[in-house]
Amino acid sequence: MKKIIILIAFVLSFQTLPAQTFSGGLRTGTSLWFTKDYTNEKPHFTEGQNMTWDKGLFLRYKVKNRFSMEVSVNHYHYFEDRKADYNSMYDAPWFYKADYNIHNYEMDVNFQYDVTCKKFKSCGLLKNVESYIGISLTPTWVKTYYDDVFEGGGWYYHPLTARKGSNNQFIMTAGVNHILNYNIADHIYLTSKAAVAADPFNVFSGYYGDRFGRMARLSWQIGAGYRF
Repeated sequence: MKKIIILIAFVLSFQTLPAQTFSGGLRTGTSLWFTKDYTNEKPHFTEGQNMTWDKGLFLRYKVKNRFSMEVSVNHYHYFEDRKADYNSMYDAPWFYKADYNIHNYEMDVNFQYDVTCKKFKSCGLLKNVESYIGISLTPTWVKTYYDDVFEGGGWYYHPLTARKGSNNQFIMTAGVNHILNYNIADHIYLTSKAAVAADPFNVFSGYYGDRFGRMARLSWQIGAGYRF
């Protein structure tokens, strides 16, 4: 009898643990980018290519007490073209032109809270909706491929030079997001994610210290997920 009581207590102890759910999937969408430059310290739309196509994979971990964690790995890239020339009777003229192809690989870590309206559960199609708000930290590896040309400059004449190469850079952004999931089967759901993120080291500073990273973004992605 004692062994039976211990077995029942053991089973009940596991039943009282929070239910846990893993799911994963993919999302794709667009981002609208803002930046600032050396001559204009206020945020503004990025000149040239100010929208990117984002794509990535995500993994979610949900617990019963409304909290969730999501980690996603995403990629996006954009192009920048820069050129400048200087002509003066007091100094040697110079000319500069550069093309940049900038690839970004980010790991987006989200901490979320379930804000789904309880009334949805008794309201037709809305009973399949789940709504979350959260905060995110996003370390990003920036890989820049450049192709530039320079001629002249300074107190002596510099011959025409052309270079090709690449460099690496790491940036960190933080932001808030809203995720909307719609269950279409026991294991399958559609998902939407809207987010606002910024580089806190640049957005609140009067100095533009990041040459290749964009300062802030508005993004929206859609996709599908599968519960394991």
